[in-house]
Amino acid sequence: YHYAAYEPTALKRLAATHGTREDEIDVLLRERVMVDLLNVVRQSIRAPFESYSLKAIERFYSPPRDEEIKDAMGSVVMYARWRASGDQKILDDIEAYNRRDCDSTLDLHKWLCEQRLDAIERFGDQFPWRSVGIEGEKKGPKPDPERDRVIAALLAPFAGREPATAEEHARALVAALVHYHRREAKPDWWEYFARAVRTPEELVEDANAIGCLERSGEPPQKVDKSLVIRFRFPPQEHKLHAGSGVIDLDERSITIVALDDDGCTIDLKRAKNVWHSGSDPRALIVGKPRQTDVLRDALVEFGDAFAAAISRAANSRACGAASRVHRSTMGAPPPPPSPSSRSGSTRVACSFKVRPVRGRRGSALRRSSTSSNAGCASGSARRATRRSTIFLTGSKKLRSSARFRCAASSGTRATTKGSMCPSIT
Repeated sequence: YHYAAYEPTALKRLAATHGTREDEIDVLLRERVMVDLLNVVRQSIRAPFESYSLKAIERFYSPPRDEEIKDAMGSVVMYARWRASGDQKILDDIEAYNRRDCDSTLDLHKWLCEQRLDAIERFGDQFPWRSVGIEGEKKGPKPDPERDRVIAALLAPFAGREPATAEEHARALVAALVHYHRREAKPDWWEYFARAVRTPEELVEDANAIGCLERSGEPPQKVDKSLVIRFRFPPQEHKLHAGSGVIDLDERSITIVALDDDGCTIDLKRAKNVWHSGSDPRALIVGKPRQTDVLRDALVEFGDAFAAAISRAANSRACGAASRVHRSTMGAPPPPPSPSSRSGSTRVACSFKVRPVRGRRGSALRRSSTSSNAGCASGSARRATRRSTIFLTGSKKLRSSARFRCAASSGTRATTKGSMCPSIT
């Protein structure tokens, strides 16, 4: 149980920022484990206060606060003072404030349960508990064993620790790239599922929805095999517009033909049989996030090719080292390095700078990286640099297109186009 959206929002932000515990957060949200008591209070209590904050509502069930810190802004100010002074008492006061908030949320839950029992006794209604969990066919995303295999192959050389070498950093970057679209889509899916279970009254406060729709009473208009029906809605802020493809709370698609914010009317179009077979929509929400399957498959192919190419490069370097050791033990001096072979001794990918470029959501992704050189044989080779650019597009025609360019000190450049196998020396 929590009060307002801070806790679930913070959990989602931390999971997305650090790339950890994402599946566990998915379970909490999908199973509707987290219950916002603020929504319960808003729908059940008419309070004579300026706001429905926890500090205001707790007057019903708790004595006034006598702590040094009484609100969130006060805790921010006191934390800044503690950073400046290091006074342990200030830190203890902040801890006491947070503990009081947690205890107050628990006391609010107990008080609401008591009010529920009192309402059942007075009015006879049962006031059932909110259902938890969803249908079995919607439990979790489909597994992708191929993507998991590629990511595991990329991360295998430094499993269980942080990347240390230039090659390991390159592997970590490509592994994150393979996982990019699934990770990027998670916040959108979280918002979608949260919006899909809200009531029409709650959606009035959501900028990506229009809630509390009612028919205007005007006759429907026929457009081909569809009907256009006008609805009214209470004044509310939203981001929808004419032409938007939206869905109702039953996940049936509807097209917005016209939208008048001043008159609070909206014209909706869909097939005649759908209008006749179902009930009128009570709210509209934005549709599901865009599908990125083509982009995901292209990135998996690239990651697989990158892992194979960088392994071949490592084997080639190992064979060269073994040959030099063999020649030295047999008494033969190693051959002098040639200009053509110096570039081959340069290690792969040292320092990566990431710059994501996005137009329409999910349509393109670009990674630019500049790598420093290491292990070169001479001063001129030591100044060599490598530069790689990866560009993937959502077009099916170009789904397997990738470019990996390398520039060495000799001025030669290896470029592969239309192939998922980069050239790495």
